[in-house]
Amino acid sequence: MAELTALELFTRCRDHLIAQAAISMGPDAVTGKPSLRYRGTHGRMCPIGALIQDSAYSVEIEGIPVGRLPEPVLEAAGIARELLPLARELQLIHDRYPMTEWRSRLDEIGMRFGPQEVA
Repeated sequence: MAELTALELFTRCRDHLIAQAAISMGPDAVTGKPSLRYRGTHGRMCPIGALIQDSAYSVEIEGIPVGRLPEPVLEAAGIARELLPLARELQLIHDRYPMTEWRSRLDEIGMRFGPQEVA
């Protein structure tokens, strides 16, 4: 995949989160307890997981923070190293905030790229 611009990364992740409107969860490989996943049950994906091409995804990346993903996985997702801070922020919206706060948090990040409102 070609490298995404910051705006493209933001827009794709924002649109995915809003459309999915659900957290990506699945059983932890070790404990079996529910955990956040790049690709979870019911076809759900976190914002970064939605960018990772099927050919680059493997369950071995689960639990690895986006900033430590192997280079081939980042390349397949179109995420350049210089965009990792933005990717982390977008991932944290999914991982740490209730869905009721997603739109306002995304709007805050989106303001860096111009006056965009989350539809």
